[in-house]
Amino acid sequence: MKSYLFFEILNISLKASIVILIVLLIRRLLRKAPKIYSYVLWIVVVFRLLCPISIEFPISFIPEKVNNGVALKSITDSYVGEHEVYWDSTQEYNAAIEQGLEPIVVPEKDDGNAGAYVVADKDGVSEAKTIFDNWLPALFHVWTIGIVMLICYHVITYIRLKRRLIGCVPYSDTEDIYLSDYIDTPFVVGFFYPCIYLPSALDGQDLDYVLMHEKQHIRRKDHIMKALALIVSCVYWFNPLVWVAFVLMCRDMETSCDEAVLKTLGDEVKADYSTTLLNLTVGKERFAGITLAFGEGDVKHRIKNILQWQNPAFKRIVISVIVCVMTIFLCAVNPKDTLIGNPYEWSRSVSVEDIDSYSAFRWGEKTVEYYLSEKEMKDLV
Repeated sequence: MKSYLFFEILNISLKASIVILIVLLIRRLLRKAPKIYSYVLWIVVVFRLLCPISIEFPISFIPEKVNNGVALKSITDSYVGEHEVYWDSTQEYNAAIEQGLEPIVVPEKDDGNAGAYVVADKDGVSEAKTIFDNWLPALFHVWTIGIVMLICYHVITYIRLKRRLIGCVPYSDTEDIYLSDYIDTPFVVGFFYPCIYLPSALDGQDLDYVLMHEKQHIRRKDHIMKALALIVSCVYWFNPLVWVAFVLMCRDMETSCDEAVLKTLGDEVKADYSTTLLNLTVGKERFAGITLAFGEGDVKHRIKNILQWQNPAFKRIVISVIVCVMTIFLCAVNPKDTLIGNPYEWSRSVSVEDIDSYSAFRWGEKTVEYYLSEKEMKDLV
């Protein structure tokens, strides 16, 4: 059970890795477009990591052998340690079959004739161990420990943060905005009921910029998006591409919010807004992962993007929308699967069953949904 579960996690991670690489490529092509389009692309990555089920479509960015697990199965089925291979019509082969080993049927041997063979352990009669049998159970435990450690870290960080917010006072009677003496940078925290927390010393123009930025996060439900991204980062912690995606998604989230503020206030606030961002970032404490902090992300990159920002042309917006929609769709759908079921639901035996004048082609307990005539069977063999 542990091996099967971790096999599925690895296969989901492999599919998501392909999607991440595609998003990185498309994101590069959209580098001059508004950052909201780069940010939207990360939704399909989170979807791929959270939802293993998707609709099928004739065209997909996911290769069929990756989607159905065959590509990964070819690796996990590799044998570990010493093993023996016995072809049919030998005494060793018959002894292994008597011990219950399943024969592997092949269409052609070295001499050009069809046949079968068994793979046994070095004793000649026990089943040979594979990566699936030996390594995946151990890797499952390592994976579980990693998840528990990350969850504990984020829970402890959240508890520490909540303790520092004790005694905060409401800034507004109509909105969930609070002032605190024990924080030095603004942030949004909360999943179902997000709240904005501000340093008590923040006022004037800086306060206006910060509130516009943080309200934009809440309006777009960024707190939910980041929470989901944090969850998948904890589950797929072993995949470095997932962490790259998490970091870049947070950067695109923040830069797109900066651009939303500039779009509302105009080009003339670029310098003042950049100064506010710099003042609320340098030397300030950060609560990694659990908050949407105003000074989060690559501040140098954000300031550079702010100073270079211009209202995009309509043509660029149209092209960006088309590219994003096509990329998300082709990354979200699965290719049509020509195989039956999950590879690990099959045995390694192939047999032919006579039914009147036709033969049913069987793979383990699965029966292919068509029958073969005698001529077709001869052509197949």
